[in-house]
Amino acid sequence: MTKKQAIPRIRPRFEFPIKYSKHDALRIMAAALEDTDESIEGVIVDNHVIIDVTEENRHFWSPQMNFRFTIDDDEPSVTKVKGIIGPRPATWTLFMFFYFLIGTLGFFISSFGLAKWSLGESSITIWAFPIALLIMLTAYAAGKLGERLGKDQVELLTKFVKVNLQVD
Repeated sequence: MTKKQAIPRIRPRFEFPIKYSKHDALRIMAAALEDTDESIEGVIVDNHVIIDVTEENRHFWSPQMNFRFTIDDDEPSVTKVKGIIGPRPATWTLFMFFYFLIGTLGFFISSFGLAKWSLGESSITIWAFPIALLIMLTAYAAGKLGERLGKDQVELLTKFVKVNLQVD
């Protein structure tokens, strides 16, 4: 029997239980961020923790980890870490804007070309859809390349959190 592979996610979410209370976990992370080496920096706002790679180690594809501590609904004695790790917000916004812009332009321009073609007229704009699709696939490939380039930093951020919160 083959194991079903999960669909790869650009911004994977994570969730795991910890043995500390919410307050203790926030205190531990605050102390860890103050005592960390020069490769990681972060900020805590209320119950939300944002961890980054430092400015001098950061590149376009550097990840950012955002998480919060929650009380499990089923087991109130269990604290969970819930979060997301992925591209920095500026990078993510740029890619989403690019996808939306190319998708919208490709749709409307190719619709215009298809309308002209259905009326029996010649129109080169009908090629806008496959060209837009090709551009979007290229952007997706660039995103996957960036994911590979940021992999070491993702592991660095993940290890930092798991070591400080003593997670297996």
